[in-house]
Amino acid sequence: MVQESIQQFRFATNRFAVRWTYTEAGARKMVAFWEENEGQKVRTAIGDFETQPSVITFRPMPLFTNYTAWREGWLKWRTDKFVGVGDDDAKAITAGLKKK
Repeated sequence: MVQESIQQFRFATNRFAVRWTYTEAGARKMVAFWEENEGQKVRTAIGDFETQPSVITFRPMPLFTNYTAWREGWLKWRTDKFVGVGDDDAKAITAGLKKK
């Protein structure tokens, strides 16, 4: 993670978002993981925060016509986020991301 990029903010009443930017190397590792595990159930764990198992699927964003274009665009921006989590989860995610 780019440590300076980690941000936590209120998304709605009692709901928060945490967003961050991957380093270039980290982003390439994430894309490789997503590609290798597409269609598989995975659990995301960041520090003390853990998600329920969910299936990895790729759906190119409307601005892109195909996965390759989406992938190249994502590797330029390299951002990720959790949206709509509670205060305790947001704090746990932020703390987990800030661990070095």
